[in-house]
Amino acid sequence: MGGSRIAIDERDTNRSGLGVDRISDLYASHAATITSLIRKHFGNGPPDPEDVTQAAFQKLIERSDLADIRDLGGFLWIIARNLVLREKRSIDVRSRYDFEVEAIFFPQRGDVLPPERLLSAREQLTRINGALRAMPEKRRRAFILNRIDGLSVSAVARQLKLSRSAANKHIVRAVEDIDRCLEGTRDDSQ
Repeated sequence: MGGSRIAIDERDTNRSGLGVDRISDLYASHAATITSLIRKHFGNGPPDPEDVTQAAFQKLIERSDLADIRDLGGFLWIIARNLVLREKRSIDVRSRYDFEVEAIFFPQRGDVLPPERLLSAREQLTRINGALRAMPEKRRRAFILNRIDGLSVSAVARQLKLSRSAANKHIVRAVEDIDRCLEGTRDDSQ
């Protein structure tokens, strides 16, 4: 992927006001620098610096108005940095949940989980999955974006094109749905 040009759709360039030649020039003059800065500040990944650079240019192409941007190179760097930070935050949140699941289902060598605990954990996961499947789509997506991907309520609202209060209500209701579903598990174990 390194050194290759990004795929440019003519419809995208017409919408953004940047022509194919301008995008190609921007890519040629800024892609290596942005990739290098990503490596310097965040390492070799994940996410992959070349992929982030590609995604930053794609976001630039998708932007409807570029007239207010004075420094496209700086703007591209900010987009790339934000993409890396978002991905690292998602990885961090997923790794915390992965650790909990791993501790339940894959104990350390020599550790023996009591069968009751393993059965209880599996039942809870089954109930949570059922609750998630039963939720309305926006509620489920808001919950996953917030609790699994680690996005703020404001970021969830932007992504789902909702007001902040509507996104917060969806997340709160999703938590309530899951708590109700888990109450049955707690009652059964007592």
